Amino acid sequence: MTKEKFYRVLKNIINPTVIKVIIFLVPVVLLIVFKAIDNSLSFENIFDVQTFVAIIIAFICEIIAYSIENVIGRVCEDATKLTTDYNTLIKKYSRMQMIDYQGKKFPVEQLVFRYYDQPPFDIVIDHSHSSKNYQLPTQVATNSDCLMQAHKFSVVYNSMSIRLDDLRTNGNKVELLYSRTYYYDSLITNRVMDYKLNNGKTIRDIYEPGPFLNSLKDSKLSNHLGFNGFIELQNGKIIFVERDNDLSIGKRTLGCSVSASLKSAYALEDDRTLSVNGLNKAIIEEIKKELNIDIDNNIEITKGIFGFCRDLLEGGKPQFIFYWKTNLSEEEFRYNFEQEVENLKKDKHFKNMDGSKFLLLTIDDLEHCTIQPDKMIINEKNYKMMPFTSASIVFLLKYLRKENL
Repeated sequence: MTKEKFYRVLKNIINPTVIKVIIFLVPVVLLIVFKAIDNSLSFENIFDVQTFVAIIIAFICEIIAYSIENVIGRVCEDATKLTTDYNTLIKKYSRMQMIDYQGKKFPVEQLVFRYYDQPPFDIVIDHSHSSKNYQLPTQVATNSDCLMQAHKFSVVYNSMSIRLDDLRTNGNKVELLYSRTYYYDSLITNRVMDYKLNNGKTIRDIYEPGPFLNSLKDSKLSNHLGFNGFIELQNGKIIFVERDNDLSIGKRTLGCSVSASLKSAYALEDDRTLSVNGLNKAIIEEIKKELNIDIDNNIEITKGIFGFCRDLLEGGKPQFIFYWKTNLSEEEFRYNFEQEVENLKKDKHFKNMDGSKFLLLTIDDLEHCTIQPDKMIINEKNYKMMPFTSASIVFLLKYLRKENL
């Protein structure tokens, strides 16, 4: 075992409660050994029963409290970072044009959209800001430690991300102006919009109070580019993933086939510039990683992009949505997915998939279900969702012209 692996094991095992138990047990064990050596070993010589019982009860209570804190923390963490009162959120941005479906508004702004039978977007990359690094606003930087504590129960990794500085359209042409940011910067801006600072204010109060949302070029947030994708299998069923309880947001919710940030490791060329080819590669790699579906790198999956939007819940974070149909059978997918889940169980130190369970639904299922910002209802069964996920389904139905929106 290497020093790094040994450290990881210790880090997972050792916590304050364990240390206290060890501190308590070491002298007790030594006392027992010494008493045994001089043949004076007896329970009465070593312990005062009442004191011993009190100490044991105290340790048990601490262990129970520690466990309860972890359970409650994982359950409640997301709600402390991003509001779950979507009606109030929608009212806050009352002057923004949000999508409307089945009589419900969704806190998502559409930037550009096309239908299935329309030509793919002509995506053009503007490199003017390619060497520019995002700088945290002063109030965020000052409170960065406090804001990062909001993700205490989440598994997060830092990496360079793609910041979308602006999006311009001209007919079918979509021009993306980008710069660099880091995922941690998004964790303490977009991903904690409603987390209370020590002064009682939130990032939303300070930088996006409404009723309008700042444009991408004027936004003070990290705004890393993300995407939601729908993968349809050979038999017409679309993959949805049940998200794990340790992700930065959307714990224990139903997600799209793929929900991810645009990874710079895949998307950037050797000279650290973004290209359409890099964009294509990043999507394909994410599908491979999240679903264990192998897609030929020569396939132009960017042609499946049908919309760019902004998620108002995350302060206007930019996202794009894509749809792709594969020739993979349901049986092949099930086998591949479950194999990957088993492989990841052997290495628990690296988070590679958003979830280990999935749900398959047809377009017909989606057409006849009830979709609301916080959930989807199918055959009287509720599936909890994040607003952008449910909005993405609405956009998919619109894209396929299954609904008039």
